[in-house]
Amino acid sequence: MATNGPFADDFWKACETELETLTEDMDAWDLVDRTPDTKVLPSTWAFKVKRHPDGAVKKFKACFCVQGDRQQHGISYWKNWLPDINWSAIRTVMILAAKKRLASVQWDITAVAFVTAHIPPDEVVYVVQPRGFVQGTNEVLRLKSCSYRM
Repeated sequence: MATNGPFADDFWKACETELETLTEDMDAWDLVDRTPDTKVLPSTWAFKVKRHPDGAVKKFKACFCVQGDRQQHGISYWKNWLPDINWSAIRTVMILAAKKRLASVQWDITAVAFVTAHIPPDEVVYVVQPRGFVQGTNEVLRLKSCSYRM
């Protein structure tokens, strides 16, 4: 596993950065007490090593993921939708850049590169705290917003 291997320290720092973004910048959840009837979704970490073209390590990335595939329609969620990008808009921008001979640049934006949606107050989603960063013994995360990976 990434957090036990030779780059463990680098991956744990990436986890800290991810959690800082989700808690401070996105205000994605509140830490609340778990009640006996609370249905809680599991969570996990996804790790990636980003590399330069020559193969040298560029940076370590960590993504806190909620295992939403464990939800059941009518119990954990009542509707679903997926915001997506309008690819014709992307093609139009690329065509304009080519016609105007503009240079295009690739960006790597942490956590906010994708759409973030607020969860309505009447819908409640609870998640297990991220492994390695558990606070208390009976607390869970109540999501206030979610992004593409939650």
